[in-house]
Amino acid sequence: MKSTKTVAGFLCAVLLFITAAIPVTANNQTASRPSCLAINAAEVETITVINRELHVSYAITAPSDRKAVVNTLNTLEYRPRTNASPDMDGLRLLSIRFKDGGQYQYWCHRNTLINDDKQLTDGLACADLYKLFDRFAKNYPANVEWLGYMNPYRITSLEIQGSNGTKTYRTNTSESQRKIILDICTRLKAYKPSKVRQLKPKETLKFSQDSGSLLYALTLDFETGREIYHINLYDNGEIGILVDSIPYALAYTSADQTLFQSLITALYLNA
Repeated sequence: MKSTKTVAGFLCAVLLFITAAIPVTANNQTASRPSCLAINAAEVETITVINRELHVSYAITAPSDRKAVVNTLNTLEYRPRTNASPDMDGLRLLSIRFKDGGQYQYWCHRNTLINDDKQLTDGLACADLYKLFDRFAKNYPANVEWLGYMNPYRITSLEIQGSNGTKTYRTNTSESQRKIILDICTRLKAYKPSKVRQLKPKETLKFSQDSGSLLYALTLDFETGREIYHINLYDNGEIGILVDSIPYALAYTSADQTLFQSLITALYLNA
């Protein structure tokens, strides 16, 4: 009897050892990895990098560069125990929008990477990602910061105020109105700034206070109901923008009058 118990105990010990020795499968390793670090590149529609200090954004259009961003995120070492006090110097925002309208935003601090208020890893693990950002800033033209990460698919209405009055387009009215909103937003996002100035409270939405006449004033409402964009466009190529949820406004001068005129023509045709 004692011998039988001894054998049974030995077999249990062997089974416990074998169970402990079995390596964790790939599925188990990725089970706790957040979806924002496991992206399907085929589902990505746009990638934008925003420099918060310079108030400009860079639309990453080359397939190889977009693939590099996705691959780098997917291979980052996930360190959920990171608990750093975010360094605000050199802050950049990475925005990835998907074909279904979904979006991930990553706050890229020098010492930590944050998504949805959760620290994903530390700055050291992000070295390769941040090197990509530096290269993009050299190779891509700058756009207006807030327009860069604006999601046009979340817009519910566009109001265009011009010399002939005010016209409003709504996404839920018709497909043709939705297409007009998306077209105007595409042209806004393509605006190329040369200079930027942060405006004081209640200051007119323009870069230079002594020149330029207002052509159009736009208002964009979003489905969240928490954000409204106010955008002024002037005949000298300047653009001013105020977002209700942000306590300051920005004004830019145009670096590409051809693109600016294309935007003005589209507004003229739809105002």
